[in-house]
Amino acid sequence: MRKYKVSLYVLLFFIFIVSVKSVLAVDHIVINEIYPNANTGELEWLELYNPTGSDINLSDWSLCDNTCDENDKGFSLTDEYIVLKNNYLVLEKGNNFPFGLNNSGDIVILRDKERNIIDSVVYGSFDDGDNLDNAPLPRKGESISRIPNGADSNNDSVDFQIVPFTKNAENKMPENAVVEGSETEEELEVENEIISVRQARESIDGTNVVTEGIVTTVPGDLSDSYFYLQDESAGIQIYCYKKDFPLLEQGYMIRVTGELSSTNNERRIKIVNSSEIVIIENSIPLQPLIKEIDQITEDVEGTLVGITGQIIETFGSQFTVIDKKGTELKILIRKPENVNKPKLKKGDQVEISGIVSQYKDYYRILPFLSGSVKIIKLNSAIEQTYEQSLPVAGQSLFFPLSLSLTLHLLWKAFYLKMKRTLFESHKRLPVVLQKGMFLRLLVILVVEKPHLLKA
Repeated sequence: MRKYKVSLYVLLFFIFIVSVKSVLAVDHIVINEIYPNANTGELEWLELYNPTGSDINLSDWSLCDNTCDENDKGFSLTDEYIVLKNNYLVLEKGNNFPFGLNNSGDIVILRDKERNIIDSVVYGSFDDGDNLDNAPLPRKGESISRIPNGADSNNDSVDFQIVPFTKNAENKMPENAVVEGSETEEELEVENEIISVRQARESIDGTNVVTEGIVTTVPGDLSDSYFYLQDESAGIQIYCYKKDFPLLEQGYMIRVTGELSSTNNERRIKIVNSSEIVIIENSIPLQPLIKEIDQITEDVEGTLVGITGQIIETFGSQFTVIDKKGTELKILIRKPENVNKPKLKKGDQVEISGIVSQYKDYYRILPFLSGSVKIIKLNSAIEQTYEQSLPVAGQSLFFPLSLSLTLHLLWKAFYLKMKRTLFESHKRLPVVLQKGMFLRLLVILVVEKPHLLKA
């Protein structure tokens, strides 16, 4: 009986070895190594490997990344690309293919001339429907490589390891390889640890960052391509070219993995798709931080703030406010239908809440909710008080002045006539005086009396 048991164990071991060899034995060309996060001055590249016993001509084959759909063939290769048996072919971004390999995660697809998928690799945080089997995300200057060389089990997380790149050569695990779960591996993962929003903002462009914060605006409030989040340290814009976001609400606490970049001097984190956003919990929406206008600087860029000021200029959905110190600040309403802005006039005292955004060399506030622009003191009330202390303009001012001038001229003519009459006849004096007194009385009643009453 013991002899049969030993024979059974040998048979099972043999079956296991044959199964492993059948998995590792590949009968097609493979994407063998990917170098997405290149060092400064280097090009991104990927390596193809032909493990078969025949040369393979790649004429009319194609390469594609996440920008292609099922109907898009991708970038076509030409007949100059021939991969010899048991040999390699390195293709570089810009020289051999046009698309970029995203630092945070991507998919690379190789199709033959009939558009059949020959091989594909998903790495990092890219979501192809099941990111549990993704290849790991390499750091700057590292590649992901099939270990053993050319092995393909259809599970990228198993087939690929992060090792120093071996461009156009066999992939090998170095002698001092990092063992999964070791302290050294934990040290390597420090780069992808969760950092504060301010630390993310202070990183250089192109750096992969992971940060957490509370959502202050949702996609669609200001743009369909971005939203804002902030933590206790700072705020930042989260941008996705594809406009692919999970369903978010103000107040959600989320974790974001992406690449730091800038646009018009404003810092932002670029993501590939919704898989790079993890909703942690539903929290309470943040209230605006009350600031003075001269405090709207780099320190509060990307955060939700509230300010007060006086309107000095309006133009459509843009206006400018000023504070008592003479500091000016621009306000831009991107979506007026969301804000319901009241009719503003120069001199109005207003209360504004919104996101601080930088555009080139100046800062501005972007209101995004109904009620985020409020008039707290109308300029018209000030104007009315001022006008009451001045003569009324228009016909009411013109009439007394013209009447007064007319009567003055009549009185002067009367006075001259009276002097001549005195010399001609003393009998007519009482009548002349009566007429003069009558004219003088008209002047008093019409012109002078209203002003005397006001006084």
